Amino acid sequence: MEFQGKIIQVLPIEGGTSKKTGNAWKKIQFVVEQMNTQYPKKALFEVFGEDKFTKMPLVTGNTVNVQFDVEASEYNGRWYNKLSAWRVVLANEPQPEPAEVLPPPVQPSAPSQGDLPF
Repeated sequence: MEFQGKIIQVLPIEGGTSKKTGNAWKKIQFVVEQMNTQYPKKALFEVFGEDKFTKMPLVTGNTVNVQFDVEASEYNGRWYNKLSAWRVVLANEPQPEPAEVLPPPVQPSAPSQGDLPF
């Protein structure tokens, strides 16, 4: 899914240590507000992994395109939604075009005796 708007708030980085693996983890959350609509919507996105969010333009005031997945989880009988952003780019940044995939060239088979060349 995709959401476009202006980043209105970037929350502090959160981190900790995994109880299962003992590895350190970090995440960041940010709020994006739609623009150019009569009733703008706001969405809270999350990026898990410092290696991912340090490469994203997460600065208050940036107009961005956010590509994300929606997840739901249950805790104590209540359900919660999470919007996990996996790609954030500046809205005015040109998007790379997908590479054209060409079929592999067909190798002609060697003509056998009696085959006509046409």
